Amino acid sequence: NVDQPAKHLESAKKALDSAVRLQPNAAQVHVMKALLYYWGSREYAPALAELALARRNLPNDRGVLYFTAMIERRQGNWLDSTRRLEQAFALDPCNISIISELCGSNYLVLRRYDDDAKMLDGALAWKPLDFNLGYLRAFVDFVSRADLRRWKQVVVSEAAKAADPNDVVVARTDLALKERDYHTAEQILAARVGAESDDNGFFTPHEWKQAIIARGLGDQSRATAAFLI
Repeated sequence: NVDQPAKHLESAKKALDSAVRLQPNAAQVHVMKALLYYWGSREYAPALAELALARRNLPNDRGVLYFTAMIERRQGNWLDSTRRLEQAFALDPCNISIISELCGSNYLVLRRYDDDAKMLDGALAWKPLDFNLGYLRAFVDFVSRADLRRWKQVVVSEAAKAADPNDVVVARTDLALKERDYHTAEQILAARVGAESDDNGFFTPHEWKQAIIARGLGDQSRATAAFLI
């Protein structure tokens, strides 16, 4: 229902209004205000102002650091965003969300590949069967030196057997595309479930990859038709 997001947002505003009446200066109230600005209306400046107020009473709260970093990143402030995520990681070194954001976005954009690999290797030491961490580690090798060996290993690893099948389909499809093996990519993509692929939190319609595959196979009419869906 297209009205549901608006209804949920209105409910969140009412709940926040109640919290403000009860404890207007509570740090958590400022955090909730910030999230409403951030997620509800993409108003980054007031969101950061509320998080700054929350930080006065929660100076070592990893959630405040985390959300501040997310907003700063959306503003293109990658250095401060990375610094805050590193502070959050120091406070909570086993938090997969923080590790994933640092390694899957910030370190990659800043080309801090050695730091990226080191952090992921550390996480995989205590979480060796986490397919997404292994896949991300393989992606670092590819981006930093065009090395697909680890990628080839992770898609047939023990971690892949226990992973979400669609995550494995995405990894195998993208590997085939990197190798320009379009026939294999087409076969793998046919095994997917659902209408979209989850590429590290970004949902991509399968028609997009079908179009890329068709173009790679030289079928321009099929590629164009898929792109236009």
